[in-house]
Amino acid sequence: MIQKSTTKIIKSLLFTVVVFTVLTSKAQVVSSIDKNEIKIGEQITYSIQATLDSTSQVVFPKALVFPLEVVKAPKADTLLMDGKWKILQKYQLTQFDSGHFQLPKLKVYIDSLSYETDSYDIVVNDVAVDTTQQKMYDIKPIIQVEKSFQMPWNWIVLALILCGIAYGFYLYYKKGIEKFEKKEEALIPAFDKALSALEELEKSQYLIKEEYKEYYSQLTNIVRSYLEEEIHISALESTTEQLIDHLELLKDSGALDLDKQTIDRFDQILKTADLVKFARSKPELSKAESDREQLKEVVVKTKEAIPEPTEEELMQQEEYKQALLEAEKKRKMRHIKWAVATLVVALISTGVFYAGPKKVWDTLTFNSSKQLLESNWVNSSYGAPPIQLSTPKVLIRDLKAVPASGEAQRQLFSLEQEEFSIYLTTLKLQSEEEPNFDQIAESSIAYLETLGGKNIITRQEAYTTVDGVQGVKVFGRFTIDQESNEEKMVYELYIFGGKGFAQQLLLVHQENQYNDQIKQQLLGSIRLKEIDTDE
Repeated sequence: MIQKSTTKIIKSLLFTVVVFTVLTSKAQVVSSIDKNEIKIGEQITYSIQATLDSTSQVVFPKALVFPLEVVKAPKADTLLMDGKWKILQKYQLTQFDSGHFQLPKLKVYIDSLSYETDSYDIVVNDVAVDTTQQKMYDIKPIIQVEKSFQMPWNWIVLALILCGIAYGFYLYYKKGIEKFEKKEEALIPAFDKALSALEELEKSQYLIKEEYKEYYSQLTNIVRSYLEEEIHISALESTTEQLIDHLELLKDSGALDLDKQTIDRFDQILKTADLVKFARSKPELSKAESDREQLKEVVVKTKEAIPEPTEEELMQQEEYKQALLEAEKKRKMRHIKWAVATLVVALISTGVFYAGPKKVWDTLTFNSSKQLLESNWVNSSYGAPPIQLSTPKVLIRDLKAVPASGEAQRQLFSLEQEEFSIYLTTLKLQSEEEPNFDQIAESSIAYLETLGGKNIITRQEAYTTVDGVQGVKVFGRFTIDQESNEEKMVYELYIFGGKGFAQQLLLVHQENQYNDQIKQQLLGSIRLKEIDTDE
């Protein structure tokens, strides 16, 4: 019997030795630090090396578990030696407070097994200052300095853009006016246009400046244009002799009841104009004025000599009147559009001057973060134990939230927006113990990974609400794939709790001024006064 018991004990010991040998031969974890005493702000390199098979997987500690501040945690180095992987993970650590700190034993997971690293005592010393050699001085008071001149390129560019817009409006308006004037001019009867042009010529300075060539060119062109439009002959391109022959043919055919005396007078003035234009003749001032008056009579008598309009022509005149009224309406509408455009440019310029170009641009382009900030905020309490928040929109409860291990109840409320997302979780624990903030933080970081987060950088510090409740803040950055590029995101995790409960508020957003204002306004509304941490 004794022999059998001894045999069993020996077999058990051998089995244990074999299992230990197998495990240690497959995987091994070694940790080290380059120094255990530093000055404030100096860095320590903390290394963990894992040796494992090529088929195994290793998980190193997250950066947030370190009591010292993690400056950098680069990607692990991997080396294949003798059929085994040697994976080296380094952490750059520092501390800005003096004292004694301990790096605890950390767990490294290889497949389903966990390994612990060694613990280390770290001494952080103050920077010694020899006051006998280095004198101490009071803090200098604030002094006024002259502001250095900087070229306001953003304002200059904006001013150029606004000037370009205003000039574009001016060209559009000017082109529209010219087009309207041409159309309106085309609708005015030839007789009215001729008399109006002769009156304008009378008011001109040609005769005072003795510019007879220009004067007679204008004078004859007015009458030629009238004849061409009214009686449909090529008066502008005809010589004096050809034009008079056309008028006499019309008179002889009965198409134009114009007397011979008027035609002869017109012929004489045209020949005088030819002498002035081509032979540089210089008539007397009274002669020039008389010629203008006589041509005015030629226009009047030509109008009288034209037969009465037919019914079709009368209808065309009525259409002309309607078209003229329509053109007048369009002209007024164009004035209104111009006034509205000018007002819009003025309002935009004023807004840019007082609020800045970015805010005006964000308003015009309906920036989603700005709209969320300016929405009607809702103040409400969520969960049990309750946490009071003011949010841009009501948080929606997730009815599918399942308690995790060690939790009696989990309530999740969220507001998911592309620019700013809020996740609020309240937990009731099964025991009356203090919650493990590190474990809660790790689960939230893992949740970011489920949202597509990559390259997550983490920092941790104490946090106090506006009403004095102590908590922990875990924050950092990560990237997320958006179609063809990576988008940078910011997150803040605020954890509060006491015996038997915990509350966590996770904010995920893009980094811009509006989201920062949303965050500050939301954090300032947190109320946890109902929490009794002594329960």
